[in-house]
Amino acid sequence: MATCQISDHSDQVNLSMFREQAAKVIGMKADEFQIHVGQLSDDNEMNRILVPRTFHTFAGIVRAQRNVFGDTESVRYTLARVEIANPADHAQFLLNRLSSYRLKDPAEQALAGSTVDVTEFSDAGYRF
Repeated sequence: MATCQISDHSDQVNLSMFREQAAKVIGMKADEFQIHVGQLSDDNEMNRILVPRTFHTFAGIVRAQRNVFGDTESVRYTLARVEIANPADHAQFLLNRLSSYRLKDPAEQALAGSTVDVTEFSDAGYRF
């Protein structure tokens, strides 16, 4: 189990992750990391291991669990899945999702032989 801090311009959150996710974020398995840590003589060597993994963009799924102990409430965040982000794949995913919401032109639908419900377009603010 590993813990990291995720932050952006608005806030920060501490996140726990299991072995597989930590290996993807750190770039090596825990036993390899332990060997490197055992051989370190100063902080500069630790920086040499961790700094190349800093500021990478990851895409993942975070699970939140709300805990209440007496009058105190807390939220525990766990990284359930993580992958190195690929901006091109993400952009394609968004384009596909947006195109599925696109309103079709009533004239195109009429030419295709489908029926057109005009109220559907007028309620959505569609102008024709």
